[in-house]
Amino acid sequence: AFLLAQMIEDIGLPAGVFNLVSGPGSKVGEALAKHPDVDMVSFTGSTGAGVRVAQAAAPSVKRVCLELGGKSPLLIAEDADLAAAVRYGVQDVMINSGQTCTALTRMLLPASRYAEAVELALTETLSLRMGDPLDPQSFLGPMCSAGQKRTVLDYIKVGQQEGARLLCGGDTPSAFERG
Repeated sequence: AFLLAQMIEDIGLPAGVFNLVSGPGSKVGEALAKHPDVDMVSFTGSTGAGVRVAQAAAPSVKRVCLELGGKSPLLIAEDADLAAAVRYGVQDVMINSGQTCTALTRMLLPASRYAEAVELALTETLSLRMGDPLDPQSFLGPMCSAGQKRTVLDYIKVGQQEGARLLCGGDTPSAFERG
């Protein structure tokens, strides 16, 4: 976001056309959504947070655009380079340890290519290095909180209860007990 703001400033867009305000959404987002001088709020994130944004914006009857509960698909055509597409999909969903609201959380592809895609996804997943997110050699870091970790582990259990097959992971890696 800071890089985008810098580029916008560098190209000479008039001041105030784009404004970057950073901080915790529960504080900054609520203040922006409530503020009478803010004419419109656009929010991408969870359904629960979207409800809070809409409620905060309601008293001033401002326009609100919500993109909630992302389940973004990666569509892979029959004639696509399957290895490249699956690699892209795995890396996209794993960046920020999967904690990205726009992550490609599912791949939709021809059934005839399913088994090959599963093997490619497993191979790519196992190749990603876990570690300190500040280490340039690491691709995956920890969850943002113990609560988020519990949520992810609960989702894995629900998926298995609903018939999903776990191919790797599913618990805290032994070398990373602290997160």
